[in-house]
Amino acid sequence: MCVYICVCVIKRGKRGATSDGGERLSSPFLWGNGNPQNKKVTLPSGRTTYFARIKEMKTTMKTTAISSATFNNATFRSDDDAAVVAVFNTSSRRRRRRRSTSLAPRKRRRTTTMRFYAKENFAMEKEEEEEEKEQERERMSWTTTTTTTRRAAVAMMTTAVTLSSPSSFCSFCSPSFAAAATAAASREEETKEVLDVKKFFQPGPFSVRQLPKVEHVSASVYPLCTGIACRLSVKALVPFPPPVNPDELFPNNNNNKDTSGSKNSGSNATPKAPFPLAVFTPGFLVDAESYDFLARRLCSFGYVVLRYDKSESLNETLDDVVSASLLEDLITWASYGSGTLSNIVDPEEVLLIGHSRGGKISALESLFDERVKCLALVDPVDNTQYAPLGPGFPSAVMGMESDETAEKKKYGPPATLVVGGLKGGECAPLGSNYSNFFKAAQVARKKQQKKGGEDPWGFTLDCGHFDFLDEKSFIQSSVCDVGNLDDKVTKEITAAAIAFHADQTFRNRNRKSGSGRGSGNNSSSGSSSNSISDGRRAFFEQSKMKFGDDSLVELV
Repeated sequence: MCVYICVCVIKRGKRGATSDGGERLSSPFLWGNGNPQNKKVTLPSGRTTYFARIKEMKTTMKTTAISSATFNNATFRSDDDAAVVAVFNTSSRRRRRRRSTSLAPRKRRRTTTMRFYAKENFAMEKEEEEEEKEQERERMSWTTTTTTTRRAAVAMMTTAVTLSSPSSFCSFCSPSFAAAATAAASREEETKEVLDVKKFFQPGPFSVRQLPKVEHVSASVYPLCTGIACRLSVKALVPFPPPVNPDELFPNNNNNKDTSGSKNSGSNATPKAPFPLAVFTPGFLVDAESYDFLARRLCSFGYVVLRYDKSESLNETLDDVVSASLLEDLITWASYGSGTLSNIVDPEEVLLIGHSRGGKISALESLFDERVKCLALVDPVDNTQYAPLGPGFPSAVMGMESDETAEKKKYGPPATLVVGGLKGGECAPLGSNYSNFFKAAQVARKKQQKKGGEDPWGFTLDCGHFDFLDEKSFIQSSVCDVGNLDDKVTKEITAAAIAFHADQTFRNRNRKSGSGRGSGNNSSSGSSSNSISDGRRAFFEQSKMKFGDDSLVELV
């Protein structure tokens, strides 16, 4: 045990002779708090430098923690040091005894304090138990009163039925009760829509498989294109079904009976083949692999997704008419000419997705192809100074607003989603950007309203023209502006919007109305439109809740 030495004091007294010729120190040697017994220390004679030695030891011991065992076993330079050790050991034992005695009242005070707090805690716990019992008694009393009141009300209603006419009994059939029931049903439907929207902000139930790249030659486009210009490099993503649910292997006929007659009955039913076909058309000289995130997210919800690259360069470009013809040939090939894809693709349910110039080409193709039921335009660009209006470069906006197009269409315009970037700059200039496409979609919907269809919808993001890509090149980042919204958030919202828009177009319509496009059932069409509006509102609320109120602005 280490002993810290605080003070060493030596008092010099009268000297006297001893029997062995030495000298006696008449005053006691005091160590620490002193030596209570006033023992005398006999020192050898002839030690005139004794007190200087004691002073030296005192200084060393004041600054050093010395163990008693080490101190006793040490070799000292003189008998004087041994005498100091003897006094040190005696005073240390007495000091330890005094210390233990002085700690006893402190321990008693600590024990008393602990008992006090223990009693206080016990009292608090007892009060809490009493409060819980009181609350339980009040709840039981309220339940009993409510039951009695209900019984009395039932008795009064029974008496009223006996004494009055049957029509007076049906008080719950009043208009106010019906309105309250309708409001409750609408709130329940809105809650269900919100829950359905949340799933699109994460990967869907299907795993994604990428097929080997295929070089497809669009022979039907000849002679608009010749040679290598007719070749497309196609990359396909197909949904792989999730693990089998045992409940689906042994369904309960009473609870899971299909009454809608559609192939996807129930909002939680997993889609099955044939799947809708989605085709991504990239922007000008943009690699199709740059849209991998958007394509995989859509495929995970049960869509066969095609991405393709055209054989063109900066010096040898294809005009918009040829590009739209190549897109039409690709849809036909995937629906009928490809053995692998044709077995799992629904040829009458086609979704076209285009970014930048690809949005314009997708819009041009949707003007005349009745197979296109759904359209998603991501920051589309119409004619600009780099591709002015002229032969081979028609305006998609003018085509959407044209009366001739409205007359030729058998059905209404495709369900249209427009996503715009606020920082398009010179890459998506004003007068040719997303705003013009959205207005044209609204005009087309009004002109073809009798043929059915859905109102267009869309939103803007605080992003640049190329912020929708997985990776931007140095030239793309330098030429076009960059938005304040993070690129990951931009892609997350866009991917969720496209998947949600496709689900509403192909599957929500089948669930609500059980009819195809252009159905003449007005009641089912009206209920489907209301459901679509509620779903879109839920999508905006979920996006703002997840990414902030400033993440997107709805187009109106």
